[in-house]
Amino acid sequence: MTEAVVPDVTVLGAGLVGICCALSLAEKGLRVHMVDRDAPGQATSAGNAGIISPWSVVPQSMPGLWKKVPGWLMDPQGPVTIKPSYLPRVATWGLRFLYEGRQERIQP
Repeated sequence: MTEAVVPDVTVLGAGLVGICCALSLAEKGLRVHMVDRDAPGQATSAGNAGIISPWSVVPQSMPGLWKKVPGWLMDPQGPVTIKPSYLPRVATWGLRFLYEGRQERIQP
């Protein structure tokens, strides 16, 4: 009877990001165990077409972004569209979003 190998790390999810993380950890010499309900790559999102979005690693709210918001809201083809009647419902969230993008939150 063989003894079970205890992994150093367990990666949850065998999609694109999980597989890349597991491979990177294995290259560093760690024993990796992957857990997914499906075979590797089977439950990966079809919507991202296998691309890791730059928005996944860059904060969305950045210093100075607040200056662009009024123009975006006025442009019907702009990147931000909110029905005027909905604005009071998202105002608290929007202000918090902009607050989190202040200069003090960005590492040098």
